[in-house]
Amino acid sequence: MQSSELGLRERRGRDESFSFVKIFPCSKTISSEQKEKVMLQLRQLCAERISELSADICDQLCTKVRGFSVYSLVLDESTEVKDPAHLAVFVRGINDQFEVTEELLSLCPMRGKTTANDIFQQLCDVIDRTGLLWDELVGIMKDGVPSMTGRKNVLVVLIQRKLEEEHVVNPVIALHCIIHQQALCSA
Repeated sequence: MQSSELGLRERRGRDESFSFVKIFPCSKTISSEQKEKVMLQLRQLCAERISELSADICDQLCTKVRGFSVYSLVLDESTEVKDPAHLAVFVRGINDQFEVTEELLSLCPMRGKTTANDIFQQLCDVIDRTGLLWDELVGIMKDGVPSMTGRKNVLVVLIQRKLEEEHVVNPVIALHCIIHQQALCSA
């Protein structure tokens, strides 16, 4: 059965909310103030539950990435005209049992400009927050935005400086995303 057949939702002005008549058959005897109070409690309960589930998923992912022997990152910065820019950070890691994990690690809103320093700071925050270690980073894939591809003060240079500060001996392999290259060539 579809939700419309069950009568779980009804249109009420601009707000869509659960129909009290179908959920609570005795709701005809409940005052509108009581209905609003119950709806507020239901909304708060749903919001709390979503927050709990989100925190649990983040904890599980952080636990999993801390077990990586090596990992690589994929960075994709998107800029829209009407929306603020976002930095998507994906991780691919391998643990000691050679199990490969690929996940969206973080989606960071970028405030203001999206310079290499801004992207690098967001990346450092993500790595620190998730418990990844710099010396286990083996590769980074980036898109073609200018802050990631130039010769001076670009993201890859900042990452290499950070690795030197952390006394990491192994170099990080930096690649340009093949899908972005194909899109550039076809345009």
